[in-house]
Amino acid sequence: MTEHEYRSNPAISRSELWWFSKSPEYFKWRKANPIEPTPALLFGQVAHKLLLEPDTFEEEFAVAPNVDRRTKAGKEEWDRFCLESDGKTVVSADVFYQAYSMILKAREIPLVKELLAGEHEVPLFWTDADTDVDCKCRLDCMNRDEKGRVTVVDYKTTNDATYRAFAKDVMQYGYALQAAMYSEGVIQNGLCPKLIKGKPKRRWRRGDDGKREYYTEIPETVVMNSDEGETIRPRFVFIVQEKNEPYMVNIFEIDADFIQFGYDQMREYLGTYRSCTDLDWWPGLLGVFNQPQILTLPRWATAKDE
Repeated sequence: MTEHEYRSNPAISRSELWWFSKSPEYFKWRKANPIEPTPALLFGQVAHKLLLEPDTFEEEFAVAPNVDRRTKAGKEEWDRFCLESDGKTVVSADVFYQAYSMILKAREIPLVKELLAGEHEVPLFWTDADTDVDCKCRLDCMNRDEKGRVTVVDYKTTNDATYRAFAKDVMQYGYALQAAMYSEGVIQNGLCPKLIKGKPKRRWRRGDDGKREYYTEIPETVVMNSDEGETIRPRFVFIVQEKNEPYMVNIFEIDADFIQFGYDQMREYLGTYRSCTDLDWWPGLLGVFNQPQILTLPRWATAKDE
């Protein structure tokens, strides 16, 4: 499935659901008024394509030639380029070579290679059981270990890949919501194995003092395509790379608290979307009750020097 085909599907995506973090009114406006990709977003798309699907890069993107269009030869070359690149996203040579240099650096890192050794650009669709809302997501990469346990990998470009900076980005840009929604997509599509626990068994071993020590062992088996057992939730890992030299890379695995926080957001925003759709009512920043908010003095303003 191409990116265009994926985006044409009417199911709600994570990025669209995140618009509810501002207001339902903003969500409705964004749906009706698509915004052209910002330079930062376009750069991220180029880097994603080069990292995950380099073989089909030229099918979606065209790199503009560096020509002087004031000359006859330059104008002819530019006109030829425009004709050949019709329907593709045009990017400058500077953007392409910057992104290409980044990807070369990322591919040098063994852990990046290991994490990306799976399926790329995986589209998933499902219907949320609680709200009956159709949802979708497109995984950058999904890989499995020897027992079939899933790791979802997402690639991000940023200006600062340090722990502190990316922790802020997770909150500011809804990455916890993304981790939860992508994990839910994997689960709802039956891609996770199940953990089946056997009957407890009484065991013993010889202790340091030579005496028997008794303990209880519960055998566990990991299986795929089972109606029984406990679903083994996927791991979620971000590969984060800085856009400026030396193009440093950091890798973060989202912990259970972040995932749960994202699930809470997902449930809230899907419920809001369902209600707004049913009522055709899209409140703005003033909220449901259309009342002013109380603005309090921030804590730092009242803090005293010790």
